[in-house]
Amino acid sequence: MKTAVIGSRSFVDFRKVAKVLDEILEITHIISGGAQGADACAENYAKKRGLPITIFSQIGQNTVRAVE
Repeated sequence: MKTAVIGSRSFVDFRKVAKVLDEILEITHIISGGAQGADACAENYAKKRGLPITIFSQIGQNTVRAVE
Protein backbone atom coordinates (compact mmCIF):
# COMPACT_ATOMS: atom_id res chain seq x y z
CA MET A 1 0.00 0.00 0.00
CA LYS A 2 1.31 3.45 -0.89
CA THR A 3 1.43 5.57 2.26
CA ALA A 4 1.78 9.36 2.32
CA VAL A 5 3.45 11.11 5.25
CA ILE A 6 3.07 14.88 5.30
CA GLY A 7 3.41 16.70 8.57
CA SER A 8 4.89 19.46 10.65
CA ARG A 9 8.37 20.72 9.80
CA SER A 10 9.13 20.92 13.52
CA PHE A 11 8.26 17.25 14.19
CA VAL A 12 11.53 15.31 14.17
CA ASP A 13 10.82 12.24 16.32
CA PHE A 14 11.94 9.46 13.95
CA ARG A 15 11.16 6.72 16.50
CA LYS A 16 7.54 7.82 16.74
CA VAL A 17 7.14 7.99 12.95
CA ALA A 18 8.75 4.55 12.59
CA LYS A 19 6.53 3.09 15.33
CA VAL A 20 3.35 4.35 13.66
CA LEU A 21 4.43 3.24 10.19
CA ASP A 22 5.49 -0.18 11.48
CA GLU A 23 1.92 -0.67 12.75
CA ILE A 24 0.55 -0.18 9.22
CA LEU A 25 0.69 -3.51 7.46
CA GLU A 26 1.81 -3.94 3.88
CA ILE A 27 3.43 -0.55 3.23
CA THR A 28 5.02 -0.86 -0.19
CA HIS A 29 5.86 2.75 -1.00
CA ILE A 30 6.33 6.02 0.94
CA ILE A 31 5.12 9.35 -0.46
CA SER A 32 6.57 12.50 1.08
CA GLY A 33 6.08 16.23 0.76
CA GLY A 34 9.86 16.72 0.70
CA ALA A 35 10.03 19.09 3.67
CA GLN A 36 12.02 18.91 6.87
CA GLY A 37 10.46 17.30 9.93
CA ALA A 38 7.89 14.52 9.56
CA ASP A 39 8.43 14.26 5.81
CA ALA A 40 12.19 13.74 6.26
CA CYS A 41 11.52 11.15 8.98
CA ALA A 42 9.31 9.22 6.55
CA GLU A 43 11.98 9.38 3.84
CA ASN A 44 14.56 8.06 6.32
CA TYR A 45 12.15 5.28 7.32
CA ALA A 46 11.73 4.25 3.68
CA LYS A 47 15.48 4.18 3.10
CA LYS A 48 16.08 2.06 6.20
CA ARG A 49 13.35 -0.39 5.15
CA GLY A 50 14.32 -0.50 1.48
CA LEU A 51 11.00 0.97 0.33
CA PRO A 52 10.61 3.12 -2.77
CA ILE A 53 10.02 6.82 -2.12
CA THR A 54 8.21 9.46 -4.15
CA ILE A 55 8.92 13.03 -3.07
CA PHE A 56 6.63 15.84 -4.19
CA SER A 57 8.63 19.03 -3.88
CA GLN A 58 7.72 22.56 -4.78
CA ILE A 59 10.07 24.06 -7.38
CA GLY A 60 8.21 27.29 -8.02
CA GLN A 61 5.34 29.32 -6.67
CA ASN A 62 2.74 27.14 -8.39
CA THR A 63 4.80 24.18 -9.62
CA VAL A 64 5.20 20.82 -7.90
CA ARG A 65 7.34 17.97 -9.19
CA ALA A 66 7.52 14.33 -8.20
CA VAL A 67 10.95 12.75 -7.75
CA GLU A 68 11.24 8.99 -7.42
